[in-house]
Amino acid sequence: MIDVLPFLITIAAIFLLAGFIKGVIGLGLPTISVSLLAAAMPPGKALAIVIVPAIVTNIWQTFVGPHLLDIVRRLWPLMIGTAAGIWLNAGAMSGPSARYGTNPAWASDRDLRCDGFDELHVPCCTRP
Repeated sequence: MIDVLPFLITIAAIFLLAGFIKGVIGLGLPTISVSLLAAAMPPGKALAIVIVPAIVTNIWQTFVGPHLLDIVRRLWPLMIGTAAGIWLNAGAMSGPSARYGTNPAWASDRDLRCDGFDELHVPCCTRP
């Protein structure tokens, strides 16, 4: 059986350092924690561990500060545009066009060597 205590202590130490840096300069928790965790585990797992603490600290920092209304007044077009862009482009990552948004296999060597048209009747590249 794998001893998880040293691994958990390493994760806690990394978050302690990243949290300290975020407290000092106001940013950097995701950047530092993902970078250091990726040295101990695959980057995908490191990112999965960091998502919740990063969101929680950002929401906490947003609502604790005294200038929330000033920020919303100044950045409301950006917030609406971001929400609209996410909603409108979510279709590119799902449904019939998902292979273009999420699957790198559509650009495989087979597609680069094909002659004529592929299954979507799009002309294929004829590189040697």
